[in-house]
Amino acid sequence: FLLDGVPVYNASHGLGLYSIYNTAAVRSARIMKGNFPAQYGGRVSSIWDIQTKEGNTKKVQGEVEMGVSSLQMTVEGPLAKGKGSWFVSGRRSLLDFFSVPISRRIRENDGKYGFLKYYFSDFNGKVNFAISPKDRLHLSIYNGKDNFTNKISQDRWFTDTLSIVSNEEVINWGNKITSLRWNHLISEKIFANVTAIYSQYFYNSEELVDLDLLRGDARITRDVFFQKYKSSINDIGLKTDFDYTTFRKHRFRFGTSFIRHKFQPGIVSFEEVTIFDAEIRDTIGAYLKNPLISSEFDVYVQDEVKINDNIHANIGFRGSLLIVNGKKFFAPQPRLILNFFEGQNVSYNLTATYNTQFLHLLSPTNIGLPKDLWVSATEHAPPQRAWQLSLGSKYRPKPWLTIDLEGYYKLLSSIIYYQGGTLETVNSTNWQDDIAQGKGWAYGVELLVKVERGKMGGWFSYTYAHSDRQFGQNDSQPGPGVNNGKKYPLRLDRRHNFNVQYLYKMSKSWEFSAGFTFATGTAFTFPSVQFEVEQPIGGAPTEINTVSVITELNPFRMAPYHRLDFSFNHNFSVRNINHTLKLGAYNTYVQQNPVYHTRRDSFDENGKLTRNVVAVALVPFFPSLRYIMEFK
Repeated sequence: FLLDGVPVYNASHGLGLYSIYNTAAVRSARIMKGNFPAQYGGRVSSIWDIQTKEGNTKKVQGEVEMGVSSLQMTVEGPLAKGKGSWFVSGRRSLLDFFSVPISRRIRENDGKYGFLKYYFSDFNGKVNFAISPKDRLHLSIYNGKDNFTNKISQDRWFTDTLSIVSNEEVINWGNKITSLRWNHLISEKIFANVTAIYSQYFYNSEELVDLDLLRGDARITRDVFFQKYKSSINDIGLKTDFDYTTFRKHRFRFGTSFIRHKFQPGIVSFEEVTIFDAEIRDTIGAYLKNPLISSEFDVYVQDEVKINDNIHANIGFRGSLLIVNGKKFFAPQPRLILNFFEGQNVSYNLTATYNTQFLHLLSPTNIGLPKDLWVSATEHAPPQRAWQLSLGSKYRPKPWLTIDLEGYYKLLSSIIYYQGGTLETVNSTNWQDDIAQGKGWAYGVELLVKVERGKMGGWFSYTYAHSDRQFGQNDSQPGPGVNNGKKYPLRLDRRHNFNVQYLYKMSKSWEFSAGFTFATGTAFTFPSVQFEVEQPIGGAPTEINTVSVITELNPFRMAPYHRLDFSFNHNFSVRNINHTLKLGAYNTYVQQNPVYHTRRDSFDENGKLTRNVVAVALVPFFPSLRYIMEFK
């Protein structure tokens, strides 16, 4: 994910419910599903390249948007008598004003206490200024943060003892991004961009389970479970890009880039422990402050060539170098994108690309919210590599009807699987001791049918996709391998994806839209339990411990995800001020779509404290009422 050319490591708010890309701030969006040209690199998946608005150079104007779920304000205007412009936009979600009282009431009706709280905020700012007829500076800033809290507790009397079990999960994550770009026009046929970038991503979470026993004036408190995740990435970089259009049928792009990564992943997890006081927490924090430093260097060249009126091509090469812990990795990456045009209504595309990624994403647990612990490729965890082939066609039988069909196949190598589970302490180096290396496959077919006719529009899309992984035996991890060496589906594997959108312009001022989404549930692992018994020879057992054991990876799937949304929009103007009133509903028929699974300790009918894995749904239904005012 790129925002004004800067890498973004987590591009969603609310686990995908919202994007960090504020639509009021977006000037252009380019999405490339694996077949991206040589000017893009660093990832083996896809590219989202988002450019934010520059600001109005002639007059001050703005927009205020108020709704049930969020509040947003945008203002832009000229700078230095038209020599530049500025743009600012800020959002703050209001979900916590509803989630706290609603969740508290639901839990009280279930004989429990606590609440679920979530909100996010973000800010976009941009300034551009012409320092000469051939030179212009652009300064872009983004700052966003998510906050999630889930507290639940219950109590139970046993004769003269009150038992209270409490589960608390607190998570916050966010991005800070800054870019300064100098655009210089060298001549009429060549111009250059020099960009300095800074990007920071952080993820922090703590989960604590307490058990309190009260008997008269006596109190016994024990932390049954404690788990802490802490991850951050700090990037500083510089890149240059040149655009050269000397030849009539050729457009050359070439450039270089450098980026320095500072990784700080960390996990601390304990079962059946004593109270964590401030001193112990500080000791844990110090343990997690050993960063891993790596540097990336890239150079690329590409030629967008018109071979003839029917065949266009993008031929490129990218060379990348990683330096980490004194070790060097060089990755040559050829790219080929061909487009064939058969008249004005039929076209075909064929792509073959080879990509390298110098980053790995650890997934330390299959339970709870997804944990983003990014680390650098190292000597023990080489860079990921991927070949991708795709073949597609676009057909336009009628001016109002477009049909897109594309198939793809991707082969990945040097991917890793983190085998550490959760019951240990991990820092920026020892994660390498508990990984397995393997390969992966991703393949599928995508269909898009788009209609734009008169007052009616919409589309239907369907994707059939596989994403599998396999990790066999290796020298550092002897044995049959992860999942006994058998292939298994990735957590993000969704075999079937349907999406239908319908839009209808009822009149000059009224619009209606509706959308239905269906997707296969994601794969997940449900750990089984084994018992370790400490027993002296010839004596009685002295202690029995429970141990979570994973016998097979991702054999289960969440329930299918589906929901129906609709919206009515009313547009009107009063004294040069445009107004829009939006009324609708998210998840109209209140489908309980699980977002993740988590552990939860509770008392059973016999008063015994047991640990269960439960599915958590964040937003079963949400009404939408929004008012937008555009002023000039």
